[in-house]
Amino acid sequence: MRAEIEERIQMEIIVDCYDTEEAAMGWYCYLENNLEFPFYATSTKGKSKLTIVGLADASECHSHMYVLVDFDGNDELLFPLENIEPLGTSNNASQAIEDWKYWLRQGYCF
Repeated sequence: MRAEIEERIQMEIIVDCYDTEEAAMGWYCYLENNLEFPFYATSTKGKSKLTIVGLADASECHSHMYVLVDFDGNDELLFPLENIEPLGTSNNASQAIEDWKYWLRQGYCF
């Protein structure tokens, strides 16, 4: 499984990236193509139930990947993608989130 994730990251997500900005956009596009909004998740920091309504704007994701959490139906808050556990998402969405977490666990960053 680890080898599959490594290969997906190297061959699909950050292929042909020459700098950190390109790597960030590779991740952003990969997540944008694989996450389906809205979806529910729990926070790994306190186990709160969250409604994830989208990816943050690309301009917010140059140094980290953030999702938008619906806060009381009126506001959206940025939330680090690695701090959520998706609930009932598609296999592609769950895998994309796990790929991001794996990448961070390996010590990579932008």
